[in-house]
Amino acid sequence: MERILAENVKRLCKEQGKQLKDLAASMEIDPASLNRAMYGNARLDTIEKIANALGVSIKSLFEQTD
Repeated sequence: MERILAENVKRLCKEQGKQLKDLAASMEIDPASLNRAMYGNARLDTIEKIANALGVSIKSLFEQTD
């Protein structure tokens, strides 16, 4: 599950021309905290912040892409 989240976050950032550090800044968290959330057990509020910062649904962060 975490792998899918991390892949989707990185893909969406790339599509939007953002770096992960930019995403973290817009979420007002440390880039290391974003990294831990992407590869660890992210809390629901952190996932909501990621989705909001990227302008996508929470569901889309966990959808499998080819």
